[in-house]
Amino acid sequence: VLVYIDEVAGYAPPTAEPATKKPIMTILKQARAFGVGMVLATQNPVDLDYKALSNAGTWMVGRLQTEQDKARLLDGMTSASGAVDRGELDRSISALGKRQFLLQRSTSDRPVRFATRWVMSYLAGPITGAQLAALPGREEPALPSAGPREPATPATPATPTATTSVAEDESTVMPEVAEGVVVRHLDPAAPWAAQVGAVPGGTRLVPGLALRVQLTYDDAKADLRHTEEWEAVLWPLEELTDPSTAIAVDHDERDLVDTAPEGARYVTTSAPLHTKRYFSELSARVRESLVRDRSVTVPVNRQLSLWGRVGEDAAQFAARCDEAAQQRADAESEKVRAKLAARIDRLRAAVDTAEQRAASAAVASQDARSTELTGTVGSVLG
Repeated sequence: VLVYIDEVAGYAPPTAEPATKKPIMTILKQARAFGVGMVLATQNPVDLDYKALSNAGTWMVGRLQTEQDKARLLDGMTSASGAVDRGELDRSISALGKRQFLLQRSTSDRPVRFATRWVMSYLAGPITGAQLAALPGREEPALPSAGPREPATPATPATPTATTSVAEDESTVMPEVAEGVVVRHLDPAAPWAAQVGAVPGGTRLVPGLALRVQLTYDDAKADLRHTEEWEAVLWPLEELTDPSTAIAVDHDERDLVDTAPEGARYVTTSAPLHTKRYFSELSARVRESLVRDRSVTVPVNRQLSLWGRVGEDAAQFAARCDEAAQQRADAESEKVRAKLAARIDRLRAAVDTAEQRAASAAVASQDARSTELTGTVGSVLG
């Protein structure tokens, strides 16, 4: 069972005691043992009781408008899980973009950033029949005549021409495209044409966007700065196009031609292709998607503090690690050798000093014996 309360502010405030506060606190504290969970959603965490915040085990945090809300949230998360890095969490929340959230669990010490899908919602409340008919996907009524028509002029005889049937969602006129946006047509002979649904000889044209992005991966800790070119095709273009649906293809100028195929029919789209804003916003969403989702993987040997390079296979990295380990072993051996050499020098100096002392003692003993013998002989002679 899941109890969900949206806009919970006022139901469990930090000071007052409304009738809803006690059951909410009871569910948060005890209901988990009975298979009952609770989801609380609010735009202002400061309006929620501190004890309610500290009993939450999973957090999904979006952009916060005030520092007070952020401070209250960090207090509750720290109380719920002592392993939370408050400073890093503060910076992560401040860096969130639109429609981005941080997922923090009490069982994990690192948050995970995620984004919502693009959705379209008509928040109009109850609508009339006329409004219902105007929604996308509904056939629009034919416009009435604006006035009496002028007499038609007799048509001149003409030779018969072949006509092309046009579906309801097609037009023989290319839609208007914003100024500055280069328009090209896909050559069906392009090697990647089948990946985007192109059919040789097809005349039904769907709008798409050819993408070419220069990516730079920069990581100071790994001493990594890698650049690469990413190319893809994003299609079909809609009013809200999801950048994650882009198809990676290796395209170049030879795959795109200036002229449309004979008998071309352009599929109508909800995308406002005639506005520059549409393309600038779509470009920004593509960049956000690449920064969020795209990455490169490199091996690492933490004991040697050695990082791999992009495209380096396991054998090459292992060889570099072996060489680095040998160099480190040689350096360590040199340190030990120098340390032992210093100790040997000290011991040799001590031996030399002891030998000198022994020699001096022997000479002194010999002198003493000579003096004693001389004295004895003198006494005898005397």
